[in-house]
Amino acid sequence: MKESSKKGFLIHVVPLSGVGKVRRYLMTHFLVKLITGTVIFFLILNLFLLVYLFNIEVDKSKLNFLIKENSFLTKKISSLMLKNDSLIKKIEKLANEINRLRNHAGLDAIDEDFLKMGIGGRLIPNQDLKSLEKRIDYMLNLAREFDNKLEEVKDIVDKKKNELEHTPSILPVISGFIVSGFGYRRDPFTGRIKLHEGIDVSSGFGSPVISTAKGKVTYSGWREGYGLTVEIDHGYGFKTIYAHNSKNLVQVGETVKRGEIIALMGSSGRATGVHVHYEVRLFDKPLNPINFIIPDHLYFD
Repeated sequence: MKESSKKGFLIHVVPLSGVGKVRRYLMTHFLVKLITGTVIFFLILNLFLLVYLFNIEVDKSKLNFLIKENSFLTKKISSLMLKNDSLIKKIEKLANEINRLRNHAGLDAIDEDFLKMGIGGRLIPNQDLKSLEKRIDYMLNLAREFDNKLEEVKDIVDKKKNELEHTPSILPVISGFIVSGFGYRRDPFTGRIKLHEGIDVSSGFGSPVISTAKGKVTYSGWREGYGLTVEIDHGYGFKTIYAHNSKNLVQVGETVKRGEIIALMGSSGRATGVHVHYEVRLFDKPLNPINFIIPDHLYFD
């Protein structure tokens, strides 16, 4: 029970059992205000505490996110650094291979300043990640293109090498000297002016006669006027003929390499002495064999 007055409130506390003394408490207006203010203060304090704790949780969540993001970026940059190093090694390897091929082809090596410009400098860790990724992607595409170009160069070089292997380029003897050249001359048997379609190279009887390029034997036997003859098809339109042999050592269908012995020198057929009559034909047109002989292998007596 409560009674009010100007001084405050009088509160009567009656026992629930109805037995006992009734207690009276005077609650002044000041005390009521004090209690109310205290309650409000603690409510506000609790509200601030809740807000503070919530902010702490939010900050902690942000911090965890930033830590994870930093870890991810660190790993990403580390991966990009490794890719960059790998690409630099690959480009350097490709450059060395291309320089080897260029040297083989008699070309100048790739300029070192150009290589440095193409490879670029080291990656900067605090550089924008997207910029780093774009650079790596660009270098990857560049390396792939570089690789494709290298394959093209290899194909060209391999084709050229194969063509050179099948192109007559040496004398048809290990040692000897040219006794008659290519061109019009007086036939020693008829006395008439006639085109001598090859060159005559002399050495000792039974000396090795060698193939002047890689090819396949298309004829091995006796031919009128030529005596024992070997004919080789080298592809690319080239064909060589070796005549007046004392013995042929290869059969039709055999593949021979440059420098391989194919016959022994003799004087079979229409020959005035021991020598090998050697012809070079391109699409069956006789050409001067001198133009297909490496100068270092020319010997004149």
